[in-house]
Amino acid sequence: MKIVIFAHSFPPIIGGGQTYQYYLAKFLSDFGHQVKVVTGTIPADYENKSFPYEGFEVVSLEGFKEVSKLKIALDSFIEKAYQAIAPFDPDIVYTQGFSPCLIYSLIQASLSAKHVFTYHSTPIPEDKKIVGIFKECQESLLVDTHSMNEVDGI
Repeated sequence: MKIVIFAHSFPPIIGGGQTYQYYLAKFLSDFGHQVKVVTGTIPADYENKSFPYEGFEVVSLEGFKEVSKLKIALDSFIEKAYQAIAPFDPDIVYTQGFSPCLIYSLIQASLSAKHVFTYHSTPIPEDKKIVGIFKECQESLLVDTHSMNEVDGI
């Protein structure tokens, strides 16, 4: 199977989502799948850090981090994303985070791939907010309101 992992950051940037994506790419390729990671460019302070990209391809797109944080226009990035994904002709596109999901949803109709979406972040139940890009989102956009109201002592 041909699988694209589409996320704004990837190791050597370290975080929960990035670590998950790395091991997903590694293990899927170990099981014989063709994996292509489409991600943002590596910041200058990470450029001298090596990371073992064995068994899968990593493609960096300029502006991915900025568009994911809504600092540049979405339309300026859509064509780059399409050109990075379409020639690979994936069976599955996995997106991590809201912005990559939104970007992919705008080009999905022109591809035949199935779409898998996940979101990894830390909720703050007492503030009814999430940590990350979307600090002003209400919890009802992300999880069941009742479940959040039942959480105690976090």
